[in-house]
Amino acid sequence: NNGGFFPGSWTAVTVAFLWLIAVAVLLGVELELTTAELAWLGLLCALTVWNALSILWSLNGRESAFELRRDLVYLSAAAALLLLGTRRSAGSVLSAVWGAVGVVVVYALARYLLAPELRSDQFEVNLLFRPLGYANALGIFAGLGAVLAVALTVRATTPLLRSLAAASLAPLAAAISLTSS
Repeated sequence: NNGGFFPGSWTAVTVAFLWLIAVAVLLGVELELTTAELAWLGLLCALTVWNALSILWSLNGRESAFELRRDLVYLSAAAALLLLGTRRSAGSVLSAVWGAVGVVVVYALARYLLAPELRSDQFEVNLLFRPLGYANALGIFAGLGAVLAVALTVRATTPLLRSLAAASLAPLAAAISLTSS
C-alpha cells in the first residue's frame, strides 16, 4: 500500500490497531497511564475531534475526511501502544522497531541493487524509494533506524544486540544516501 502514503491503507491499519485494543480490553489488561501519557492521548483525541469538526467548514470536505482517517490511525496506534506497552517493554519495543526498520531497509537495498530494471520511476527517477513508495519516506525511515541503532549500540544489554545494531548502521546510512535524504 505504498507505505501508508495513500488513504486506502489507513482504514485497514486503524482496524488492526482497534482490534488489538479490543483484544486487550477483553483480556482485562490493566491500564495505568501517567499524566504525560494521558495528556498525549488527550491531545491526539482533541486533534482528531478538531479535524472531524473541520469537515463542516472546509472548502474541500473530502480532503478533510481523509485527514480524519489519518488522525484515526495516529489515535488508535497511540492507544494500542499505551494499552499494550509497559515500562519494562520499552527496550523491547525499541529493539523491535529497529529490527523492523532494518528488515525493510535491507529488502529495499537488495531490490534496488539486484533488480536495476525496477529502479526508474517517473517521479523518483533513480532514487531508492521502494517498498514505501516515496524516497523521503524511506530516508526518514532509515534515519529513524540509524538513531535507534546508535542508541542500541551504546545501551543494549547484550553484546550480540550491540554488535548487530552497530553493523546495521552501514545499510541504514546507504539507504539514507540513496534516497538523497
